[in-house]
Amino acid sequence: GTPVPALGFAPDKRYGAVAFAIGNFGYVGTGYDVSAKNDFFKYDPSSNEWSAITSYPGEKRNGAIAFIADGNAYVGTGSYQGVYQKDFYQYNPITGLWKAMQRLENGYDLKRYGAASFSINGKGYISTGTYTSVLKNTWEFTPPTASDVNGVGSWAQKGDFEGVSRTGAVGLTIGNRGFVLTGKNGSSRYGDMWELKPNEVQQ
Repeated sequence: GTPVPALGFAPDKRYGAVAFAIGNFGYVGTGYDVSAKNDFFKYDPSSNEWSAITSYPGEKRNGAIAFIADGNAYVGTGSYQGVYQKDFYQYNPITGLWKAMQRLENGYDLKRYGAASFSINGKGYISTGTYTSVLKNTWEFTPPTASDVNGVGSWAQKGDFEGVSRTGAVGLTIGNRGFVLTGKNGSSRYGDMWELKPNEVQQ
């Protein structure tokens, strides 16, 4: 395709950032260049312009994940100076505000770097990645509801990813189906693709 020229205020060069789209806008934030970042930017394709939005409230990081559920973005995981981050936030594109969600701790084996993420049926999923070792466990996030007293949502562990454990994989959603594909483990690179179903992952 044809590269889109960056006009006006655009994010600095970086790698290991997160990106997502809500409505008619694209968003990119966090990542690493000379140092880790927690800034965030919004792209309007109708005017081909970038604008800065409120920075991610947590620690700077790269290798984080993002997914969309019920019109809100959820961002977390990643690492900063070798520390795996435990915070997890919801971004509301209408208010432009971030809100802290259930942290990646309290016995949850969730914090990681280079994971794959996607959403299906109003819930978000995190799978694979690296934390002390290369991972294959999979977690499901249920966004907060009216009955959620603390308003932070909840995590539940699902069936392990059935392919080889890996990091740097890609997660994607097609309709109400979620997939994990590619990635690496050590010097091995992978080109396989797996579909995640509610309680199991099948090829």
